[in-house]
Amino acid sequence: MTQLTPEILELSLRPKNVGIAANADGFGADVDLACGSVVRFSISLSIDGKAVTGVRFNSNGCGYMVAVADALSSHLSGRHLNSLGGLQQIDLAETISTIVGPIPHERGHCAATCIAAVRTAFANCRERRIAGFHGDDPLICSCFGVGEDTIRAVIEQNNADSVDAVTTACNAGGGCGSCRMLIQELIDSVIEPI
Repeated sequence: MTQLTPEILELSLRPKNVGIAANADGFGADVDLACGSVVRFSISLSIDGKAVTGVRFNSNGCGYMVAVADALSSHLSGRHLNSLGGLQQIDLAETISTIVGPIPHERGHCAATCIAAVRTAFANCRERRIAGFHGDDPLICSCFGVGEDTIRAVIEQNNADSVDAVTTACNAGGGCGSCRMLIQELIDSVIEPI
């Protein structure tokens, strides 16, 4: 049996983020078949959809799973979406190690399950935003709800010649990154080749 470190013990006995986020914009769950544990995250975004206002979780898992879920919830709450870097697994794993200390190899599945669930919750937020989008302007960046006309205007008005310049001006491309190729195509179509 793995001994709980003081950090894990504290977070597992006194988690601060248990429950369901108020006015949740997305949900994500994952199950760890190795031990039968489930973790479910709920996420609330700001009215403009650019910042995480709350992350909460529920789990029937062990102390490691509860501690990791609580650490991730605390880390993500209050952050702007464009600062999350697409929620890369390696970045989230490093964050977990920084907050709770190294996770023993035999408990790595607890962290992996929490990471998968939180990424699913953010994907669900994005899917809901896409489903709720109504308008004539094609949606390019679903993370921030930025359409093609807005991106074209940013490129033309700011002489934005890189995806990063567009991101700085209107946040498009600053979330998951899946739209960065489309933004580059728009830049290429607007800016005259030399």
